[in-house]
Amino acid sequence: MSAKKQDETKDFQERTKLGELAGLLTVAVNLALVLAKSALLFCAPSVALGADVQGGLSDVLSGLFSFLGFRLSRASPRGRFERGFSRAESLGAFSVSLWMMFCAIGNVKESVSSFTADACVGFGVGGLVLLFAFAAAKLFLGIFLSATAKRIGSATLALSAKDSFLDCATGLLVPLAFLGAAWLDAAAGLLLSLLLFWTGFLGARERLPHLIG
Repeated sequence: MSAKKQDETKDFQERTKLGELAGLLTVAVNLALVLAKSALLFCAPSVALGADVQGGLSDVLSGLFSFLGFRLSRASPRGRFERGFSRAESLGAFSVSLWMMFCAIGNVKESVSSFTADACVGFGVGGLVLLFAFAAAKLFLGIFLSATAKRIGSATLALSAKDSFLDCATGLLVPLAFLGAAWLDAAAGLLLSLLLFWTGFLGARERLPHLIG
């Protein structure tokens, strides 16, 4: 094997390992956030927080498919897959995007019906601190994913980084429920649901050409 070929193989192996690490970290962080937010949601029901949890679940699946995509990219072509498994990641991401859009539609209906509800339960100071901590975790995850995407040239991780930054920004809307006004909570939930739908739509539109081509 030539020196050039060895360097290319080494670079490819390093790229897949970093991609797998980023995918696993995305799953771990988002799963921890989903569990923590679900516990908080149980104590203080909130439409906005419920929509945020739905978005977190889609991020868990997205990270899982990213990991599997990098892992499958190392598999040798065989059988009917004579061109390899390069589209596995795109297929998974496309499925997650459709699921995000489906969840967002249900959240929109719930948010609209909540505008006339009674005042929502406040989170308390402790809950408010947790919400800001959740947003900070998303910020640091986005920074890591962005740096890794630039290092290995991954469009998938770059998209995940943008999604994390968006989650950080939208997550700051959830504390509106702390004010105890049902219409503020419903408005925040509606906005988060629309952003979730738009993110899913953009993801599906981006992945579709990869699947067709």
